Amino acid sequence: MTGDFFTDFGETISKAAKDLGNRADSFVETQKIRAKILSEQKMIEKDFTDLGKIIYKKYVDGEPLDETMAEVCEDVTQRKIAIAAYRETIAKMNGETICAACGASVPADAAFCMQCGAPIDRDMETVVNPTSASEQTEEIQKEAETAETESIMKDAVAEEEEKSREE
Repeated sequence: MTGDFFTDFGETISKAAKDLGNRADSFVETQKIRAKILSEQKMIEKDFTDLGKIIYKKYVDGEPLDETMAEVCEDVTQRKIAIAAYRETIAKMNGETICAACGASVPADAAFCMQCGAPIDRDMETVVNPTSASEQTEEIQKEAETAETESIMKDAVAEEEEKSREE
């Protein structure tokens, strides 16, 4: 009788171990598949980014675009302009200049850009005192806020129009 108990107990433990092993294998396989899903989702995001860059390049090259895409591209352009102005303001506040070739900040006395090696055009260089730089920064911030407000308003109007069409 005790022999049957230990035999049954051993079989039960074996079945439980096999079941646990199968569950572990299943868990590992599930995790591998989830990792593949995450990888594919990241690739989709990269593809969307690439797609956006392609559309923006077409906009810059003057190719006709859908009105909505053209508006988004114009927003991107305005943001790029604001970023360049912010960088220029910071450079001027630090007594530096901006390389016209690559946009890097370089010391005021540099003859060549330390990033790309392009010669620094001294005719383009302007020295600004910190007071006027801060005034420029405030002006740029106001322009950026206005552009952002307009963008938000356009998005809200487009959203309302979309809801109206759906109804």
